[in-house]
Amino acid sequence: MFYSKTVTGTTVIDSIPELPAGYEYRIVGMDTCGNIDSARLAPVIGYLNHRVNVQQKCPGAEWINGSGNINATVTTNTGSITVRIISKDGIALSPFLTPDVVKDSVYTYQDMGPATYVVRYNTNDGCNRYFYDTVTVNPYSYPNLSRSSAYQCDVNGFSVSAVVTDGVGPFTYEIIGSSPSTPSIVAPPQSSPLFTIDNGSTYSLIRLRALDACGNATLGDASVLPLDNSGIRVSENCIGAESILRIDTIFNSTVAWYFKKNKADTDSTYLGDGFQLHVNPLTYSDTGYYYCKVDLNNGCINRVYGYQLSGNCYPVLPTLQLEFTGRLLEEQSYLNWAVRNDIGLQEIYVEKKNGDDFTTIGSVAASGYTTPGQYQFIDEQPSFENFYRLRLQFENGKIVYSKTIRLTMNQAGNVRLYPNPAVKLVTIDFGGNTNSDMWQVELMNAASQSIVVKGVVTGSTYTIHRTPAMAAGMYILKATDMKTGKSVNFKVIFNNQ
Repeated sequence: MFYSKTVTGTTVIDSIPELPAGYEYRIVGMDTCGNIDSARLAPVIGYLNHRVNVQQKCPGAEWINGSGNINATVTTNTGSITVRIISKDGIALSPFLTPDVVKDSVYTYQDMGPATYVVRYNTNDGCNRYFYDTVTVNPYSYPNLSRSSAYQCDVNGFSVSAVVTDGVGPFTYEIIGSSPSTPSIVAPPQSSPLFTIDNGSTYSLIRLRALDACGNATLGDASVLPLDNSGIRVSENCIGAESILRIDTIFNSTVAWYFKKNKADTDSTYLGDGFQLHVNPLTYSDTGYYYCKVDLNNGCINRVYGYQLSGNCYPVLPTLQLEFTGRLLEEQSYLNWAVRNDIGLQEIYVEKKNGDDFTTIGSVAASGYTTPGQYQFIDEQPSFENFYRLRLQFENGKIVYSKTIRLTMNQAGNVRLYPNPAVKLVTIDFGGNTNSDMWQVELMNAASQSIVVKGVVTGSTYTIHRTPAMAAGMYILKATDMKTGKSVNFKVIFNNQ
């Protein structure tokens, strides 16, 4: 038994732990005469999936800079859902906005002006949980065809992809000219942005025209070129580090990634789509042959690029031992490392990732240790996310690299908690954070069950008072900036009173 309560009439047992598949709870009721009845129940785990999108609309008399319909789609097994827009451009709305149209699982807010909105979903199942989406309705911008492309196909002819940015769909597309102009490939408007041309002639440039739903048109030129013979680039090829495999972005293409332990293997494992693939961290079981298949314009071009991830990224001396760690404290990065068996070590360079490359931000001489074999370096200007590594320069010219470490700033700025440990209450101080004036605060027990949920908190502080039902022990307090969606977690200890 883990729960007992004396009640009169109907009662609710809330926040019970999840059970493995096939298990049930046995609920026993006894009246004052000693009569007993029981039932068995398997708890149904609730889910709520939500997403939001904007259907852009043309400028008009009400919104001269355009507007949009906000469509929030919700699927859940928790019963009815309350959907509200609670803020606009960081300012809380009073009253909250209700949907104009509800059809099936789609809640639509019509003709919303350009702004950033926060959509809140509230379950009505007794758990009283809140979920949020942040969505932006952008001002209307005229369509643009500057990202259109034309590629020489692998077999015959060429393919043209009209890529429109901005504007309001649906669009119509047409070819209005070419170089050379004969034989003519001018075609009437069509709804598809893809043109496949194979008339035996060679063209150097195609002129395109696109018309959006607002009646505004744009022109764009696309040069007919063969696809660059590029390949896979890898950020790190090192056991224990994050490896990012990427290829150049090719508009209107599909890219699928696969893995084989050995290049000669006939079977492969599908890993996912997109122009990047993350392997984090790279382990020995992840080493092998990675390749991606690129399909451009419905088979006009097919490419396969491959790369062998071996994990042997650095020429590490077998006798050298290097330990590299770091931490963020008071908005500074404190980097520490220990080097043993460092015969011939001359200089240690601290490198920080900038884009795809590492740049040197400082150095320490081999003799500049704090204690023999122990070194420290402070980066006084870290960014939100930082990647560091060490480059060890030896007297004979040999270079050895450390692993790459990642240090991330506290996501919610100067938010702090006090007192901690606590007895009767705990206060969260948002530290005068100017990024947002609205927060969501959630207190969870060690089993990740919500004890306190406060959907909208305004002001600089918020205090949670301990209830008699809250036993001594460790809890998790989560504060979420409702404007940025970023969160920070604290471990809270409640001691015996």
